[in-house]
Amino acid sequence: MEHTKGTWEIQCDKDNILAYEETHPGCINIRGDGWNIARIWTQIGESKDAHKMAEANAKLIAAAPDLLSACKKAVDDIVKQANILSTASEAEKDATINRLIDWLNNDCLEAIAKATI
Repeated sequence: MEHTKGTWEIQCDKDNILAYEETHPGCINIRGDGWNIARIWTQIGESKDAHKMAEANAKLIAAAPDLLSACKKAVDDIVKQANILSTASEAEKDATINRLIDWLNNDCLEAIAKATI
């Protein structure tokens, strides 16, 4: 079984139980491809910290497809680069390490930023 494809989006203060699209303060809904992925509720009157934590949790859930993709790519790339490094010259080792660092700075950090910022 695979997860819901595409971008997962965060919708605040909406809930579509029974497709009513009612407004509910304190509800954070994560949706993807027209499906509800997750729903996070906070109590009205809870502290601002509780709402911030709920929003942070929603961002992490919504970023899950990007994080999974980055992890899969990391494993593939590291295995490929390790095979290259096993027989590489010093110059090739340096170039390979630089490619890995560039990849980590781009793809992995981008996925992490989406989950945490």
